[in-house]
Amino acid sequence: MKICKKCKVPKDLNDFYEHSQMADGHLNVCKICTRKRVSDYWHKNAKTLRVKEHDRWQRRKLKPAEVKRRLEYQRKYRTKNKNIMKAHNQVHRKLIAPDSCEICGKLCKPHGHHEDYDKPLEVIWVCPVCHRNIKD
Repeated sequence: MKICKKCKVPKDLNDFYEHSQMADGHLNVCKICTRKRVSDYWHKNAKTLRVKEHDRWQRRKLKPAEVKRRLEYQRKYRTKNKNIMKAHNQVHRKLIAPDSCEICGKLCKPHGHHEDYDKPLEVIWVCPVCHRNIKD
């Protein structure tokens, strides 16, 4: 058990991200508070972060037209697949992934697979290999 520095609620160590420089090996802020802080930061600094993202593409020595084409593709994909994006975001914000695949039992960082994007919190936790096999 550990008390979150932000929300002051005692929680299990699994509710904290690992951090090698901390005495107990875990961050002092719980995963929920950390996600909220990061989300707030991204919303507050969206314009600056978009510029940084553009600069990142530039450092890869892509031509401006290629950068523009990729960013446009991302924007169109997100607009066209709003229900998919919403489901992915809800999984990342509200669910904590287990340590193993539900199909093969392999210890890993499993992906959340949606059978139906209209039920965003109903996911099957599978390793990348099993996830590829499901998609095929």
